Amino acid sequence: VYPGMIDADTEIGLTEIGSVAGSVDTNEIGDNNSNIRVDVAILPDGSHIAVSRVNGITTVLTAPRGGVIAGQSALLNLDGWTAREMILKSPVAMHINWPGAGGGSGFGFGSFGQQRSVTELRREQDKQIDALKKTLRDAATYANAKDARAKDPSLPKQNIDLKLEALIPVVRGQMPVVISANLERDLKSVI
Repeated sequence: VYPGMIDADTEIGLTEIGSVAGSVDTNEIGDNNSNIRVDVAILPDGSHIAVSRVNGITTVLTAPRGGVIAGQSALLNLDGWTAREMILKSPVAMHINWPGAGGGSGFGFGSFGQQRSVTELRREQDKQIDALKKTLRDAATYANAKDARAKDPSLPKQNIDLKLEALIPVVRGQMPVVISANLERDLKSVI
């Protein structure tokens, strides 16, 4: 039994006023934002937190949104004066926005309003999926190289890559992954 409702996918604590860019901290630029941790951006005195709490939501999973690999979520208790008091667990999971998730009529508009065909959209989606797979393979290679250097210090020094570093727990199965996908074909592709 838990004393309140739990919102398992929200931006609470990251957004204050949607129309004021300085108060929205949900999206980052680029496709790989794996090193983004929402716990450092929590606004503990935001009005959404107070309103949610009054309406019975006591715990939330606050997740980032931008890019294909959006970043790492945090589990928050909506009671507390500081972000540190509110954080129950961070990171909780890596969040991935499946390329091409969503869609409608099958046609999209590219830059400058040019209409694109279903074939072009699927080709672009396939490129993004291939890039995601490559990033995960690169993270596994990076992790193996890091382990090899730890065992044998005589190997050349490895440059630190924070984005690949953040994906090590994912490729090793130590961190859950939450994948957002909407269409049946995208869900099958995710699986």
